[in-house]
Amino acid sequence: MPYSGADVLAHLSELARQRAALPRVSCIFVLAKSVADGDRLQSILRAVVGYDTQIVVAQSLDEIVRLSKPLQPLFGIFLNDANPPTPSVKHVMRGLRAGGVGCPVAVIRDVVTPAVRCEVLELGASDVLTRDEVCGMRLRECLLRSLVPQPGEGRANSGDPPAGENT
Repeated sequence: MPYSGADVLAHLSELARQRAALPRVSCIFVLAKSVADGDRLQSILRAVVGYDTQIVVAQSLDEIVRLSKPLQPLFGIFLNDANPPTPSVKHVMRGLRAGGVGCPVAVIRDVVTPAVRCEVLELGASDVLTRDEVCGMRLRECLLRSLVPQPGEGRANSGDPPAGENT
């Protein structure tokens, strides 16, 4: 069934309402080895956060660290295709933190079991999604959880322990 002009306007209105609920995000980075995957994530992010957010897509950890210094991204996405996940996620999370990138980072994987989810979250990721979950709504939820303090937390999840806490 073809969409009417009213259907399109209603959809755009709903997207605008959802974007208004998100905090203003000036910059997001995407670390993906494949240009096609990076472009796909960039398109989905554009639908979620709009065009006034700078989205930096890179294919290496060094490039993300170098570009992040002047841009100070508020959120990052790491597309992890490696099996098993731990060595590369551990390498990327340590490299980001050592390079001064302290923003929340979501990890996207082909398959996420409960054990893998726990392992990746323990390594400092703010969220773990499967490729199938990378749709506008799920990504929006991920951004909200990572950037907006939840009741009782008092701070957004940056993957770092609160000041004064030794872990």
